[in-house]
Parts: sequence; C-alpha cells; structure tokens
Amino acid sequence: RPPPPPQQSQIETKDAGGSETEGSVDSAAFNAWVKVLQELEPVCNDNGKLCHEDVEDLEKLAPLIKEDSRPPFELHVDGDRPILVTAPHSVYLLRDGNDPHVAEERTADIALAMSREMSGVTLSWTASEQQRSRILWSLANRRGVDPNAFLDPRNRDPNYLLINELSSNSWFQEVQCISQAWSERFGSQVGMLHVDVHGCRNPPHSPSHLTVGLGAMTLRERKIGSAADIKAFCAALESELASALVGLKLKPDAKMVRVVIAGDGDSHNRFSGAWLEASGRLTQSQQAVSFAGFSHSVQLEMSKALRNALARRKTTLVRMCNALRAAWVQSRQQDAQGGD
Repeated sequence: RPPPPPQQSQIETKDAGGSETEGSVDSAAFNAWVKVLQELEPVCNDNGKLCHEDVEDLEKLAPLIKEDSRPPFELHVDGDRPILVTAPHSVYLLRDGNDPHVAEERTADIALAMSREMSGVTLSWTASEQQRSRILWSLANRRGVDPNAFLDPRNRDPNYLLINELSSNSWFQEVQCISQAWSERFGSQVGMLHVDVHGCRNPPHSPSHLTVGLGAMTLRERKIGSAADIKAFCAALESELASALVGLKLKPDAKMVRVVIAGDGDSHNRFSGAWLEASGRLTQSQQAVSFAGFSHSVQLEMSKALRNALARRKTTLVRMCNALRAAWVQSRQQDAQGGD
C-alpha cells in the first residue's frame, strides 16, 4: 500500500515567504466575501438600461449563497467495479493567487456517463455549485473585476493541491475513502483504475483531440524501477483508443489520440497529469497512485470537439470506455504475469 498523506498540524499553511497559501478560509475572510456578493447591484448596458442577464444572475445567486450546502461535490455510485472517474474542473476555481482555472465544459456530464458505462464511481462538483460558479464568473466579467474576488475562496482546485494539505482536503478524503472501501471488499492487492476527465482547446492549440496523461504512473514506476510496465500500458492505450475512435470525423483535422508520460528531470510535459516535484503540488492522478492506493491512473484531456461528440453520441463514449477498460485489463494481466 502507498504511504498515507502527510499529516498537517494546522489546516492553514504558509509558504516560504510567510503568506497564506492554503487551508480553510477564516470566518472573517469568508464573511467579507459573502458581504461583497450581497452588496452587488445590477449593472447597466451601454444604453443606460439595466442588464437583464445581470439581474437574472443576481436573482439566481441569492438562494444559492443562502443554501450553501457543504461539501459542494458529490459521489455517484454506478456499480461495483473499482473504477473512479473524477471531473475536478467542472467549476471555476481559484489557484492561490494565480489566474483562476476556467471551467471545462461538459466534463462533469462525461465523467458521470463514463462511470455509469464502466459500472464505477464518479466524483464531481454538484450541479448547484457548477451553476453558482458560472454566475460568479459572469458577474465578475460584466464588471471588469478580477474573478479572484468573486469566486468561492473555500473551493480548492483538486488538481492543484499542496502535498501537506491532503490530510485536510475533503475531496481527497473522498478519494481515499473509496479506495479503502474497495481494498476492504476486494483485498489489499486489488487493481484500481482512476480516470481524471479534463477539457482542452481544439487543435492546433492542443496537439490532439485526446491526450492521455500517464505522468503520475511514470513518476511512481521510475522510483520502483518498473518503466517497462508503463510502456506496455501506454502501447495498449494508444492501440485500443485509436481503434475505438477510428472513423470519428472531428474538426479541425488533427491527430486523434496521443499518450504522454512524465518528462525527465526538471522538464514538464503538458497534459502529462503530473506536476514537477519542486512545485510541491499534486494532480488528481498523483494523489491517486501515490497516496490513495490506485494501481492505474490516466488523465484524459479532451478537445471541445471531442467532448461535444461524446455528449451527442453514446456509442462513441461506450467505445472509448471499453477501450480504457481493455487497456487496463491488459496491463493488469501483464503485471500479474511479471509477478509470477
């Protein structure tokens, strides 16, 4: 089993310069954020009349702020296979003083559909949290305000967590609980698959319509000297997914599938699903394989065109899910043979 997440003596942590970088938001900061939202007044259009979209957004926001159910994410159990599908970027998220991470459209719906098809479990932000996030982003943009001032300061980006906050992060705790439940049910050596669903821009801004990141597994296997296993999994994914998506006509024309592993040393491969160790950050995939006991984890970066196709065509989504499962099974079989 992998080591447990490092324990944290205090939820709130400081970076080297002494500024707050993570943790729970203190009550004063939270109340100040709520006060800013409650005092918002509708903006006007260029013609001096009230912006109806802004009025509607403020009306919708009021009950969403009042309800404020915690936690703002939910777990769907769709079967008994040890497969977890996550969609961490289906809302707009703060990133510790950096530019906010934009919401990736359709990723929550695709993750849920994939979980149902593979009889697994999905973890994503709630529908009400997604709606609230979209409204806050729109309100900030209409006012020309930095979205950092409007987005919920309590929502951490699950794909950008500091190592020492894992033990107190509710999202990670859910992932860990799922893993522990499967281990208790199926045995400590059970193979578990984690699929992290993301969205990216269409080519040529992204190198392909589907990028499969194996960076987290690569880094783990390099530490224990099993790089050959990663190569086999990589080959199986490329073969199975290419076959599953063959004939799919997406615009613009571009490479359909590519698989990315972690870079060497200090180099970072985009979409690999792994932050450099020096960053002190962990992606969902890194958390899954290094701290939550998952044997396999893939980060799926899907172009907007591919996401739209998967939302419209269930048969395409089914083929992609079957391809992922087939590659996973092949990898597990090879692991078993290698252990004999």
